[in-house]
Amino acid sequence: DTVAEECITPQWLYDRVSQIRGKKLVVIDSCHSGAFVDCEIPQQTLVITAARKDQHAHMAYDSEGNKMGALSRRVVAYLQEHSGRFNMKDITVAFDREFRIKHRQDPQFNDQTFTLQSYIGPDKPNGS
Repeated sequence: DTVAEECITPQWLYDRVSQIRGKKLVVIDSCHSGAFVDCEIPQQTLVITAARKDQHAHMAYDSEGNKMGALSRRVVAYLQEHSGRFNMKDITVAFDREFRIKHRQDPQFNDQTFTLQSYIGPDKPNGS
């Protein structure tokens, strides 16, 4: 097999994402992942990529010393810090500012924005 035969293309991913009803958040934490925002994206889908299509993504370590993408680490931390309802546009603004300064990489976002309910963390909202 060649690398091209083993890669996920934007078309392949979005064909599958479009079959899921409701709001979707797609986080692609890899080098050159900005290519995933340069195409048609299904409705009600926010896509956040770690870098432009011509840029490398940075690695980080979680609290247990496991290596992971810097963007993935920050997404998890953001959701833990903002348990409850939040507007997805807020996450794009926070990441854009932080990653341009700290990691010298340019996260990419499509123009979708909506509110999500986050249940990450030790406490679930009342009534759940």
